[in-house]
Amino acid sequence: MPSRSGLFTDIVTVAERTAADTRHDPVLIAEVLYHIGVDIGDHLRCRAVKRRAVLATRQ
Repeated sequence: MPSRSGLFTDIVTVAERTAADTRHDPVLIAEVLYHIGVDIGDHLRCRAVKRRAVLATRQ
């Protein structure tokens, strides 16, 4: 998993490339990508917590 600074750099890079291709605002694209990443991260953390809880009850 990339560090926060590495993830931010990746988001900025993708936003700049997408903006160049689509003529949209790179800042807006970066904000959208960041929020998608946060949502995915939250979802994965919730799944991991649920999995640990299920495994703990099976023991």
